[in-house]
Amino acid sequence: MKKSLYNGQRGFTIIEVVLVLGIAGLIFLMVFIALPALQRTQRDSARRDDVLLLLRKVKDYQTNNRGALPNGVGSTIAYNATPADRTNWEGFYHDYLGDGFDDPNGTQYVLNVAACGASSSGSKCTNALTDTTVFPNDFKITIFKGATCSGSDAVATNNPRKIAVQYKLEGGGVICENT
Repeated sequence: MKKSLYNGQRGFTIIEVVLVLGIAGLIFLMVFIALPALQRTQRDSARRDDVLLLLRKVKDYQTNNRGALPNGVGSTIAYNATPADRTNWEGFYHDYLGDGFDDPNGTQYVLNVAACGASSSGSKCTNALTDTTVFPNDFKITIFKGATCSGSDAVATNNPRKIAVQYKLEGGGVICENT
């Protein structure tokens, strides 16, 4: 700040004002660049928690049904207020997950249930549901029966009561968790 020659008043020079505005602009720019990545990370964290919730509910189902998994494969399951069969995945979704099983974006999750189509134990699961045009897709959780996780891949196992759950993350990559 310089002493002005005009009426003895003090003030900021134009260079000081421009410098302060430039610094403030850079700070705002950094915040707006980092904010979407932070939000995406938070949504992916919530999705991981949802996958773990799904696995806990599957274990609850198995506890209540002598270790059995819900019936059915090769189907896409969404929430149904009145499922026809309580022993299939639709009944499981209704009874154990309920109407509030939603993606952080607010869209309800859809379950893709498939049998692991691998040729032998330890080989990668294959199914039409794993086609990149279908899986992983927004809000669709793929459940492979008779599989376990190896990294982000579902691989076949000899245990028909095991499942591997896969979900594509918004920030990239696929989460794979198993019972």
